[in-house]
Amino acid sequence: MFSYTNILFLVSILPPAYIIYQILHQDRIEKEPPKLILRCFLAGALTGPFALIFELVGYRLLCFLFDISAVEEQPGLFIVFLQNFLVIALVEEGLKYIALKHSTWNNKSFDYRFDGMVYAVVVSMGFAALENIGYVFQFGLINGLIRAVTSIPGHAVFGVFMGYFYALCKWAEYNERKKLFSYRFLSLFLPVILHGCYDFLLSTGSLLLEVVFFLYIIILDAVAIRTVKNFSLEDGPIDPAKNVNEFIY
Repeated sequence: MFSYTNILFLVSILPPAYIIYQILHQDRIEKEPPKLILRCFLAGALTGPFALIFELVGYRLLCFLFDISAVEEQPGLFIVFLQNFLVIALVEEGLKYIALKHSTWNNKSFDYRFDGMVYAVVVSMGFAALENIGYVFQFGLINGLIRAVTSIPGHAVFGVFMGYFYALCKWAEYNERKKLFSYRFLSLFLPVILHGCYDFLLSTGSLLLEVVFFLYIIILDAVAIRTVKNFSLEDGPIDPAKNVNEFIY
């Protein structure tokens, strides 16, 4: 018989696990080694504690620079904007990108374009799973159910777009090096913008912006799902010299 603690734990980890299952299912040509997938997941999870530290330091710095006398003081809209984009989004997506690149860039299994999207989503789900456990055990079951359809898919979407351009960056290394920097920039910049908008819309206290938020996540999820499907169907080798004679799963 499940205890309430077990239920909270399952509610915390099942949404990230389901998304990982779905992205792995879309990897049609060559499945990734389980050890590499686990490595990506753990690397993402390990970024969580560092994110908490850097975000706290970043907000304290904002308080100092803009003369906010106490962390508890209600910040103005501009401070909320800076906190969500330059502190939360940049720190979290930046750490995910570092974990992603460190875990996969030179791995010999990173040989197809869709692999990059798989790795990025798994890293994001590692981060989201650890974060989710903290939130759900602190705020309860209802919070976990809400996050299962908002925050967890949100992190997955950020991973989709990070992975899309991360994969193109790896492709450009072999095929079109002049685009290497632009793809690398977009693999970090776009998730930061999307993440910043997500958090900002929820942080203003405006009812209108909360309505905009729900429209935003619906559109974002739809675009991400379409991007995953198209990228999967168009998958191909990163190295043009690779012999393409693979079994399609």
